[in-house]
Amino acid sequence: MWNAETARLYWIDIKQRRLHCYRPSGHFHDTWELPDQPGALALQPGGGLVLALAGASPASTSPPAKRRAGRTQNPIGPATG
Repeated sequence: MWNAETARLYWIDIKQRRLHCYRPSGHFHDTWELPDQPGALALQPGGGLVLALAGASPASTSPPAKRRAGRTQNPIGPATG
């Protein structure tokens, strides 16, 4: 899910129970380990995310505590043409 306001791409890995965030401007990839299997992700007006987790109410205004961050190589590769 692309957030145009923050220029970040979010996606969930259902089987590995992770939330990912990629910031193309600096090639940063953040990953959060989730306490349960995610089923849906939505952006909140004004910022923040809502995650629907199996066995839990769909409520979260901040990412879970276990976070891994790092700079990645451009996953798309250099522009051609």
